[in-house]
Amino acid sequence: MKSISHIALHLIAGAFFLLPHLGCQAADEVNGIAATVNGEVVTKAEVAGAVMTQTQLWLFQNQMASPAQRDAEINKIKTAALKDLIDRKLILAEFKTKGGVIKRQYIDQAVDRIIRDRFKGDRKKFNEELQKSGLTFPDFRKIQEEQIVVGAMRSQNSGGRIMINTPKQRQETYQKNRALFATDSFVKLRMLSIPKQTAEGAKTASSQKALIEEIRKKLLDGAEFATMAKTYSQDSFASEGGSAGTIGKDVLNEKITTIAFNLTPRKVSEVIDDGADWRLIYIDAKQEGKTPPLSEVHEQVDKMVTQEKRQKTVENWLKRLRKDANVRIFGSCS
Repeated sequence: MKSISHIALHLIAGAFFLLPHLGCQAADEVNGIAATVNGEVVTKAEVAGAVMTQTQLWLFQNQMASPAQRDAEINKIKTAALKDLIDRKLILAEFKTKGGVIKRQYIDQAVDRIIRDRFKGDRKKFNEELQKSGLTFPDFRKIQEEQIVVGAMRSQNSGGRIMINTPKQRQETYQKNRALFATDSFVKLRMLSIPKQTAEGAKTASSQKALIEEIRKKLLDGAEFATMAKTYSQDSFASEGGSAGTIGKDVLNEKITTIAFNLTPRKVSEVIDDGADWRLIYIDAKQEGKTPPLSEVHEQVDKMVTQEKRQKTVENWLKRLRKDANVRIFGSCS
C-alpha cells in the first residue's frame, strides 16, 4: 500500500472541532484511563471529547432534525464512542504497518471542502471558529488525515468491487425492512397545552390538571378544539387553533407521536403528562402509509443487501484486528 486514491476524499465523515470543555467525566477523572490499545492509552477525556465532537458535527450537519432524531443520534454516539476510538486506533496502526501514506493534496482538498461547504468559502470565518475551538491548524489537518485513512481502510476492506446478490437475499432483506419502504404515515394534528405551573407559581400542577380535564370535558360535550385552543392553550400553536399542521412520525417526541398515530381521527386524547405541560391532542385526519411490492423497490433493496454484506465484511476485518491486538478496557465514559 503506497498511496490512497482520491476516492477516499468522498468517505470523510470525521471530526469537525474538538471542544475544550468536556462534560461526561468529573474533574478528578480527566486523566483517567478508559482503555489501552497495544499499550497506547485511551483516556476518559478522549472518549468525552469524541462524544462532544461527533455530537457537534452531527447537529451542525442536521440542523433541521427533530428532537426525537437528535436524542436518538446522541444516545447512539455515546454508546459507540469508546468502541469507535479503539477501532480507530487499530485501523491507523494497521495503515502504518502496511506502509500507507496520504498525499498532502488530499488533505488540502479535504480542508478546502470543509471551508467551502460549511463556511461558504470564508476562510477567515473558518480560522476564527478554529481558534475558538482551541485547535491549531496542524491539529485540524491531522484530524482530517486520520479521517481519510479510516474511511479508505474501511472501504478497502469491505469486499470486492462488485457483489452479486441472490433473489433469496433480496427477499429476506425486503421482509426485514418492510417498514422502511412504506410510504410515510401522516396525521393532521392539533394540540392544546397547559403548563403544570404558572410563571408566578400561583397555580399548582394539580389545579392546572383540573383545568385541562375541564377543557377536555367541554370538548367531549361538543366544544370546538380550535376555539378551546385559542382560548386556553399556552404554546406556539395556540393562535392557529392548536394546529401543528400535517406531520410525520419523526417530528414530535415519542410519547406524543405514539398517541397521535394511534388516535382515531376527530377524537380528543386523554390528558397527556408531557414533562412540564399537560396536553390534549386532536387528529383532524390521518393518512396511513402503504408498502410497495419488492418489484417496485428492487434497486433500493439490492443496495441494502450489498451494504449489509460490506458492513459485515468490515466488521469481520475489525474483529481480526481486535483479536491480534492487546486491548484492555477499564471502564467507559458515562
